[in-house]
Amino acid sequence: MQPGESQTALEIFLYFVKVALGGPAFGYLMAKFTIFWLSHVFNDALVEITITLASTYITFYIGEGLFEVSGVLAVVTLGIELNSRRTSISPEVEAFLHRFWSMLGYLANTIIFVLVGVVISQRAFSGVEIQDWMFMAVLYFGIVVIRLMVIGGLMPILTNIGYTVDWKQVTVITWGGLRGAVGLALALVVVQTPGIPLAISSKILFHSAGIVMLTLIVNATTTKYLLAALGMSDISHATRVTMAQAVRRVREAKQRAISMLKSDHFLADANWEIVENTTEIRDPYRHLTESVHMAKDGVLVASVKDTQQCPKCETLVPRIPHPKELAELAEEVRQRMIKAERTSYWRQFEQGMLGRDAVLVLIHLADTVLDTPERLITLRDLSPYWQIPLILKKIRQWLLKAEEEKASSEALPAPNHRCCRLPYFLVNLSIFEWTLFGIITLNGACTIAELATTDTLAAQVLEYINYVFVAIYIVEAFLKIVGLRKYYFLSKWNLFDLLILAVSLGDVVFELSVPQTDSQFSSAAVLRLVRIFRILRVSRVLRLLKVLLPLFIRGVDNIIHRRLRFGYDVGKGFVMGEDEMLKQFDRFGGLVHKKIALELRRRAEETRLDVIKSLGHMRKQYPGVALSVKTHQATRSVLNHCRDTIKSLLGSGLLDENEAEKLFMSIEKKMKHLERTPGSLRPPDPATILLNLPWLSGLGPDVVQALLPHAEFVQLEQGDWLLPQGAESRGIYVIVSGLVKLTMNMEPRGFVQSTSGEVAPIEPCLSPRTEGEEEEEEAPGQSGGMKKAVEEFHGAGAVLGELGVLENTSHVLSIQCETPVRAFFLDGESMQQILQQYPVVEERLWRVSGIRTALQLLPQLPDYQDWPMTKLMLMCEGAYIATPPDEPAPTFEVTQDHREVILVSGEVRDVGSRERLVAPCVVPNNFRHLMMNVGSPRLLVISDSASDPVDQHEEEEEELTFKPRVTHRQRLRVLLLNLFSHFLSLLHLLGVGLHRLREWRRRRVSEDVAAEEEEGRGSEGSRGSLNHTPQWAEPEMTPETLQLEMEAATPLPGENVTTPPGDSPGWAPRGSKDEDEEKVDPTSVALPASNTSFTH
Repeated sequence: MQPGESQTALEIFLYFVKVALGGPAFGYLMAKFTIFWLSHVFNDALVEITITLASTYITFYIGEGLFEVSGVLAVVTLGIELNSRRTSISPEVEAFLHRFWSMLGYLANTIIFVLVGVVISQRAFSGVEIQDWMFMAVLYFGIVVIRLMVIGGLMPILTNIGYTVDWKQVTVITWGGLRGAVGLALALVVVQTPGIPLAISSKILFHSAGIVMLTLIVNATTTKYLLAALGMSDISHATRVTMAQAVRRVREAKQRAISMLKSDHFLADANWEIVENTTEIRDPYRHLTESVHMAKDGVLVASVKDTQQCPKCETLVPRIPHPKELAELAEEVRQRMIKAERTSYWRQFEQGMLGRDAVLVLIHLADTVLDTPERLITLRDLSPYWQIPLILKKIRQWLLKAEEEKASSEALPAPNHRCCRLPYFLVNLSIFEWTLFGIITLNGACTIAELATTDTLAAQVLEYINYVFVAIYIVEAFLKIVGLRKYYFLSKWNLFDLLILAVSLGDVVFELSVPQTDSQFSSAAVLRLVRIFRILRVSRVLRLLKVLLPLFIRGVDNIIHRRLRFGYDVGKGFVMGEDEMLKQFDRFGGLVHKKIALELRRRAEETRLDVIKSLGHMRKQYPGVALSVKTHQATRSVLNHCRDTIKSLLGSGLLDENEAEKLFMSIEKKMKHLERTPGSLRPPDPATILLNLPWLSGLGPDVVQALLPHAEFVQLEQGDWLLPQGAESRGIYVIVSGLVKLTMNMEPRGFVQSTSGEVAPIEPCLSPRTEGEEEEEEAPGQSGGMKKAVEEFHGAGAVLGELGVLENTSHVLSIQCETPVRAFFLDGESMQQILQQYPVVEERLWRVSGIRTALQLLPQLPDYQDWPMTKLMLMCEGAYIATPPDEPAPTFEVTQDHREVILVSGEVRDVGSRERLVAPCVVPNNFRHLMMNVGSPRLLVISDSASDPVDQHEEEEEELTFKPRVTHRQRLRVLLLNLFSHFLSLLHLLGVGLHRLREWRRRRVSEDVAAEEEEGRGSEGSRGSLNHTPQWAEPEMTPETLQLEMEAATPLPGENVTTPPGDSPGWAPRGSKDEDEEKVDPTSVALPASNTSFTH
C-alpha cells in the first residue's frame, strides 16, 4: 500500500492483518532458521554473536522492504523465540552473548530516545495545539483502562492454565505497563515513511513520546508506593532469615580470611582493626529480623516469635504459629526448592550432562509449578516425555506385520510338478527381485518424464516404453502364479501387485482404444480420463514399498529410540536435580515447622523414587536407550575433566596460549560430535559387565580365570526375591539388567564417643546411591540409635555386598526384583579364597568400597555441599587405602598433605583427645595421630595432590617428550623439505654433468689439434713414443676435476652404494702424482639431504 492511495475498508483491514500478523510470522520463521544455524555451532563466541546480530538486521530489512510487513514486530518475535530456545547457544558463550546484547540494547535504547528528542524538537512541536495536550491525557487514561480490561478478560484463561492471579497482582500489572523503545521506534518509522503528511506523522510521534514520558514519570515513580499500599512490598520472614544466614556465612568467611592473612609475613603488621571495620558486612534486613537463633548442628533456625504472653497470667508461653504464617513459610520453602532444582538443571546443561531439549522441558516444568501454590513436579508431569505415542506404536505394529507376511510369502513349499519348478526357483532368486525393483524405478522415472514433456514425439516414444513395462509386469505375474500356485493369491503383497497390474492394463487398453492426441479430443471428459490414467501410472512405484519396508521399520525404531532417549534424559536430569536439592534442603528447610519440612521432603523423595522406578522399567525394556544416555554422559564427563586439566596447565604456565588453544579445539570438536550419539546402543554381554568392574579391570588373565568359575549367573522374574526377608547376605551381587529394591532394617554401625562421655550415633552406610534411597521418618520419641529403615533401588551395573565380603560380616536385608533381573552372584567363601590368593583384588576392593563410602559422607560436610558428584569422584580417584603397619602399637599420622581421611572399616582412637571413631565416618581435621591397634581398620586417604591434574602422570609426560606425536602438518613439511632437497640434488648433478661435457669437448678439441700437428710433421719415431697419450687413455686428473668426480660419484639420498673389493673410504684416485699432495676426503663434501644444508 502506498501512502496517499484511496483504499476501501476491506483493503485497509487486510493490510492491517498482513502487517500485524505477517511480521510475527516472518520473525518466527527467521527465529527457527537462526536456531538451526546456532545449533550447528559449538563454543564459538564470534560466530554465534555474528549470527544473532545478522539475523536481527536481516529480519527487519527483509520484512520491511521485501514482504512489506512490520519489521519491528518481526524482530520482537525473533527475540522472544530465541529466548525461549536459548539452549541453542553454547553454554560457554551464553553469558558473554548476554552481556554483549545488554550493552547493545542499552546503546540502542539511548539512541532511540535521543533521536526522538531531536525529531520532536524539529517537527513535532511546530503543529502542537492545546487540544493535543488534552488528547494526550485522554490517551494516557485510555490505555490504562484498556490494559485493565485486557488483563481482566484474560484472567479466566490464566487461571485455567495454572497461573493464579488475584486482584492485587492485576492492579500492579495494569499500573506497571510502561511504554518505551518499541513504541518510539514504530513512531520513528511513521515519521520517516514518505507520503504521510508531516502534520499527521508529527502528531503521532508527539503522542507516542508523550505517553512514554507519562508512563516513565507517573507510573514508574509511583509503583513503589502502590506496592506498599497493597502490602506486596513486605519482606517475608523466610527472606529475612535467609539473608541473616547468608550474612553469617560471609562473616565467617571474612574471619577465616583475616586469620589466614595474619600469618602472612608480608601482611602481619597491617592495621587489622581498620581491615575489620572496613570489611564489616551488615544485614540489610537487620531492623526487620525478629527472632533468629542457631541450632546445635549449625543450621539457622527461625520462627516468627518463640513465645507469647498469656493475657490472663501474663506469663510467657510457647506461641503457636498462625496457619497463615505457616502457609507463607511453607510456600517460601517450596519456591526455594523449585529454584534450587532449576539451578541444577541449568548447571547440568552447562556441563553437558543434559541435552538442549531436556533442559528446556525441565525449566518449563519448574517455572509452571513455581507459579502454582503447593505444587511440586510429579511423575505425572514427567512420564509423558518417555511414553511412546500411540500413532508410532500402530505404525510399527503394521510394519512388523507386513514384514512377517512378506517373510511368510517367501517361505513356500516347492511344487511337485515339473513345469512349476523352474518358475518357482526363478521368482525366489534375489537377483530376480532386485532386477524387478530396478525396472519399477525406471518405469517411475519414465512416467514422470511423460507427464512433464510437451513434445509429441517424445510422448509417443515414452508411450511405447510403457507398453514394454506392462508386458514385463504381465510376464512377472505369470511366472509367480505358475511357480507359487494358490499361495500367490494368499499374500496381500501379491494381491497389491495384481491391483496395480490391472490399473496398468486398463491404461493400455484405454490408450489403444483412443489413439488420438490430447489436442484432437472433442470431449473434455475423455481428456480428463486420459490424464487420470497417466497419473495412476505413478502408483507402480508403490511396489517399491516391499523392498523399502526394512528401512521404514528402522526409521520408526530410530524415532522411538530418540524419543525414549529424550525422555530418559529428562528423567535422569530430574533425579540429579532432586539429589542436589535434597543436599541443600536443610539450609532452607529449617525456615518452617519440622512437620511441614518433613512433608515437603517426603513429597520430593517419593517423586524421585517413582521416577527412578519408571526409568528402571524403561531401561529393562529398552536397554540400548539407557546405554546411549550413560555413554554420552560418561564421555562428556571425561572431556570436561580433560578441558579442566588443560586450563590448569595453562594457568600454571606449562602450556602457552597457542598450544592450549589447539587442545581446546580438539576437545570441543569431540564435544560437538557427541550430539550425534545414536538414540540406542547395543548393550554389552554379561561377561563384559563383570570384567569391567573397577576392581577387576586391568588385572591379569590368571586372576580373571580364577574368578569367573565362581560367578553364578541367575535370572529372576518380577516380584522374585534375590535375597529373602531376614536372610543373611554373604556374597557379591552384580546386576546385569533389571531393577532391584533393597530394604534394610539395621542399627547404626557405630558411635563417636569423647572423653566427656557424650555419645553420638553414626548413620548407617550402605552401597553407593546408584539409583535412589529413601529413609523413613523416625517414630516420635525414637532416638538416633534405634533401628532405621532404608530403601534403595539399583539397576544395571550396581554391585551389592562388597563391604560385607571384605569385613567377612553379613547384613540382614532383603532384595526384591522390581523387574525381571539378570545378575552374577559371587559367594563369600569363594571370594575369601580369591582374596587370600590374590591380595591385589582385596586392595582394589577396599579402595572401591572406600571411595563409595566417601561419596556418601563427603556431601554431608559444609565444604562439599556445593560440589557436584563428578568433582567429588575426581577428587577421590587418587585416594589410597592405609592399613595398620606391622607394629606393636600401629599409628597413622595425618599430615597437611592429606585433604580428607575416611574411616572405612573398624575403629581408631585419637592419641591426643582419646576419642574413639567407629566406621564409617570422616576423620575430623584436628585428629593428627590415630591409633589402629583395635582389629584391622581401613582408612581411605585423599591427598591434595590427587586432585591436582598438573602433578599427575609424570611418566606419561616423559614418554611424550621422547616420543612426540607427529601431526599431519609436520609430515607435510618434512615431505616438502625432502622434495626440495632432491630438487637441489638434481640441479647439482645437472651442473656437474654440464661441466664434464665442457671438459670433454675441450680435451677433444685439443687432441684433434695435436693429431693434426703430428700428421703435419710426418715423423715416424714420434708415433711410438711412450709419452704419447692415446685417445682412450684417461687424462690427468687435476684437483678441480677430482672434486667433480667425487661429487658425481656421491649417491643420492636413498641409493645403495657398492664399494669394490679392496677399496676403502680413503682410496687414492688414479692420476694423482704424489702421495704427499693434498688428498680429497669424501666426507668433507657436504651431501644434499632432506635435513642438511649445502656447503661447497
